Amino acid sequence: MQRAHQQILAFSRQQVLTMAILDVNAVILAAGKMLRRIIGEHIDVRMQLEPEIGRVRADSSQLQQILVNLAVNARDAMPHGGVLTIATCMRALG
Repeated sequence: MQRAHQQILAFSRQQVLTMAILDVNAVILAAGKMLRRIIGEHIDVRMQLEPEIGRVRADSSQLQQILVNLAVNARDAMPHGGVLTIATCMRALG
């Protein structure tokens, strides 16, 4: 069963997902420099990361790609500049 999970293909790129237990804040911080380069100097990127966010089971590359897509969409919505805030927090679902 574990092997089947490791061989799930991402629809957009037909890539094999590498699922792992991740610190979401660490992934966001690691992507921060890249995001700033992608969206340009006219948008201020701010991060409000909850220190006790916990961990999730996800693919790090896919999570980074989601962040990039959201940042690019935000950039396109702010052609004259602005502030992009990336925040994490704990929420109970249900």
